[in-house]
Amino acid sequence: MLWRLALLVLCAMILAFDFHPKAEQAARHDPPEEPRPAPLSERQLQERSAQCARTSHDEFRRGWSNAATGPAQDKPAAEYLPYYNARLDTCFLLLTVNGPQTLVLRLYDVIERELYGEYLGPAVDESPMRTAPDLCRVTAYYCGSRREWEALARNFIGD
Repeated sequence: MLWRLALLVLCAMILAFDFHPKAEQAARHDPPEEPRPAPLSERQLQERSAQCARTSHDEFRRGWSNAATGPAQDKPAAEYLPYYNARLDTCFLLLTVNGPQTLVLRLYDVIERELYGEYLGPAVDESPMRTAPDLCRVTAYYCGSRREWEALARNFIGD
């Protein structure tokens, strides 16, 4: 009778014991990961960069057709640079407007038509009486200088 009780307790312990490691248990309950897209070929990167340049050019002409495109004494000079970000698969446009005393930088996602960052500050960042910019942010991060803005923007246009 004692042997039967010991055997019953041993069977209960064996049935209660989990033989699967915790990592396997977690993997069974996690949703399957989505497959990552294949990296773009060099040709695809070139095509998307060219498309980004065309789209950025059209966007700039549409919004800044009346702005000066070169240095002038009394008018601000506006220029743009397109950046295709392969990691995010999107096209960014960096708009630069240089005035006599003020510099405006704006970073747009051209495809989603979303403003990612903006800087409004002194035209000369290295002046001895350097003042903080009036506006300095990229996505949800605020910054205190043009150099900081450029460091934050490099995450989107750094390649």
